[in-house]
Amino acid sequence: MLVGVGACALAGGCGYRSAFSRSPSEVRLSVVAAPFATPHPEAAAESLNGARDELAREGALGSAPFPRLVIEVIRVDELPAGIAMNPGQPALARGAQVGVTAHGWLEERYGGPHVRDTGDVRRVETVAQTADSLGSSLSAVDAIRSAARAAGRGIALRALGVAEPAMEPM
Repeated sequence: MLVGVGACALAGGCGYRSAFSRSPSEVRLSVVAAPFATPHPEAAAESLNGARDELAREGALGSAPFPRLVIEVIRVDELPAGIAMNPGQPALARGAQVGVTAHGWLEERYGGPHVRDTGDVRRVETVAQTADSLGSSLSAVDAIRSAARAAGRGIALRALGVAEPAMEPM
């Protein structure tokens, strides 16, 4: 028993280790956007902000051009979440689920290969909708921003080798 405890202590302790050889504190990454085709530039901007926030919290945010984390917003989806039925009136959605799917990879030098591909990372936010179309539109944009920021954080963690779920259901 004592031998088992001693072996665990000599092995550097028990717990999760990064999947990559360098620790996150040794890596300094800048963050850039890949060309995107989504009609939601706010999603692209917030995914970059989320990645920068997470890298800064991990002590891995850098300002040099390389190495860099490249983030591409792939898709922004919206599905109704709850329907209001009033007799004699058309059905009205009372809420929506907004999902942002993004993808990231590292570039270590200009023209170099994509490494540490994160795969698709999806985050979902639920937003209430009202009969006021302007208020509902603003709420939907806020939900897109929030989901994109969360996706950017997830991409940064995955790029650093930290375990992070890829998808949230919608």
